[in-house]
Amino acid sequence: MNKRYQVFVSSTFTDLQAERQEVMQALLELECIPAGMELFPAANESQWALIKKVINDCDYYVLIIAGRYGSKSPRGVSYTEKEYKYAKLCKKPILAFLHKNTDSLPDNQREKSGNDKKKLEKFRELVQKKSCRYWDSPKDLKGQVAASLANLIKSTPATGWIRGNSVSDARVKKILQSQKNKAPIDIYGLQSLKMVSQATEWRENWDRLFNATTKEIKIAFNYSARWLGSNTENIKKFLTRDGTSIRVIIPNPKSEIAVSCIAKQKARTFAAVKMDINKTIDTFKTFGSKVSIKMINRPMSYQLYMFDKIPVVLMFPLQDRGDTQLFPLFEFRADAKLSKSFDNDFERIWGYR
Repeated sequence: MNKRYQVFVSSTFTDLQAERQEVMQALLELECIPAGMELFPAANESQWALIKKVINDCDYYVLIIAGRYGSKSPRGVSYTEKEYKYAKLCKKPILAFLHKNTDSLPDNQREKSGNDKKKLEKFRELVQKKSCRYWDSPKDLKGQVAASLANLIKSTPATGWIRGNSVSDARVKKILQSQKNKAPIDIYGLQSLKMVSQATEWRENWDRLFNATTKEIKIAFNYSARWLGSNTENIKKFLTRDGTSIRVIIPNPKSEIAVSCIAKQKARTFAAVKMDINKTIDTFKTFGSKVSIKMINRPMSYQLYMFDKIPVVLMFPLQDRGDTQLFPLFEFRADAKLSKSFDNDFERIWGYR
């Protein structure tokens, strides 16, 4: 069974953009799922809870240290150092890469004096208590990350992610059976929704969802021209009702990292993915002011549809090529923590500036 591993890349940002780009490319070439600063427009305490969740969800953690200490929390600790300590606390497999000679870096890429320089030195000393590697250029860093991570995956295989439709029917039934004692709550009379494979059955499910008493729909995905095309009439009818609205989170088609990542995972060209994202955005705009769109500079690691805060459909579109199985979450709705978690994720991303 093929797995994809999610890797958190931690570093300062503005001074290491070229290096991060090389590392992201190395991860994609290893068929891993990158996660890191590209998810967060700026590091601050309001986003720390989300950063921790992303680290929790990752299989491996990569730390890159150069000449800057980075933006700091109210307590004076850099977010890069906080991320590293949290990854250690979570016992994540860690790969650390330190610049060989920070004195050779340009002035705007290193701490020359003062408190931040001392903090950076202490941070480096802390990291060097464990095994680490040293680099001197973006290309050198890319090669070291690729080789080190490939070896780590072999020696310390993590949980990873798999395509939904690569799981056997017996396994799916076992998972669903284990949930039955949780007495799922029947909201909108949708409990009869079922796992389906035929397009006609999916259309019947969507028709029921849009015709329910829902007031707000939240959608977070990379793009889905096919889904929009098959639900255009449903959306139009839904929005004619009083008090209804739709909020959409979608990657920014101008974000090179987001488009490149999606293109790699979908085995499509950069231009084709960018065109599809723009087409999806333009289609949503035709529905009028009741539809709000939030563009973010990263790909979504999951695809989510929530009807009045209830996650009804979840899929992982970046796991592998081809069609990915969709999982209606009605069997799991009794798990209030799950529903709240996805709703909180949506609201955090929506609130970013």
